[in-house]
Amino acid sequence: MNKKVTIRKGARYTISQIGYYNFWYPSDEDSDIGVLSEAIDGNLLNWRGGGTRWLPLHVTAEIANFYGSPIRVIWIDKEEIQNG
Repeated sequence: MNKKVTIRKGARYTISQIGYYNFWYPSDEDSDIGVLSEAIDGNLLNWRGGGTRWLPLHVTAEIANFYGSPIRVIWIDKEEIQNG
C-alpha cells in the first residue's frame, strides 16, 4: 500500500503494541484510543494485524512520541481513511 495520506484533526487513532511473534499490532487497550489534536501526514503501510478496524500509518518520530507510540507507527480507524 505505502500510500502517502493526510489524516484530519479529530480522527480516531491508537498506538502500537508488541504482540504475537514480536510483531507490532494496534493496542487492544481502550485507554490507548484517542483523537488526533492536529492533521498529520504519513504513509499507509501494507501490514496485517489491524483487524477490521485499524490501518497502520508510518509517521515521524516526533508524531509517534507525541501520541505515545513506542515505534513510528500509529493505527488509524479505517472509517477515518474512507471518509477522508
